[in-house]
Amino acid sequence: MAVEKIFVDFGKEKKVSVIKEKARQVLVDAFMDFLKERTELVKLVGSNEIGVVVGQANDQDGFPADVVVVVKATVKPWYDKTDLARPVHRYDLEDEAEAYEAEIKAKKAPKK
Repeated sequence: MAVEKIFVDFGKEKKVSVIKEKARQVLVDAFMDFLKERTELVKLVGSNEIGVVVGQANDQDGFPADVVVVVKATVKPWYDKTDLARPVHRYDLEDEAEAYEAEIKAKKAPKK
């Protein structure tokens, strides 16, 4: 089975809100398609949220209950806008991944 790459050119769009909504929808649709192939219990539970039953566990009374994970698609800023009361800074995926890895290493480092 060939895997289709996700890439959308938003160059013609002018409004940030339109780009964000289209980008979220692309990802939600892709996740829904992927998850429907892997599990039976997947539902759209919000405009950009997907609920997935990943298993079962016993509740406090000992009865089986679904374990549900909710995934929410969030679009991060691709621009800087510093003239606001709460400035917006460009989200850099590589920087964020490196910062996360450094945080994990720091937490695992022996305490002095």
